[in-house]
Amino acid sequence: MQATQKWRDHSATVNIVYSNESFSIDHVGSSNLKEQGDQIHRAYNKNVHALEDEIEKRLYRASY
Repeated sequence: MQATQKWRDHSATVNIVYSNESFSIDHVGSSNLKEQGDQIHRAYNKNVHALEDEIEKRLYRASY
């Protein structure tokens, strides 16, 4: 599954791969996040961590 978040003049696209046991979030691309090689603006990491937390919360709720 691919997801894109846009805010102000920035955007980030990730690929979310999942199974019954786990999930991963992989960087696909970004715009205006100062991406250079393996470096990217800290806002990207903040947003990916928030996405990860939200997925984990929803998985936890769905299991009960």
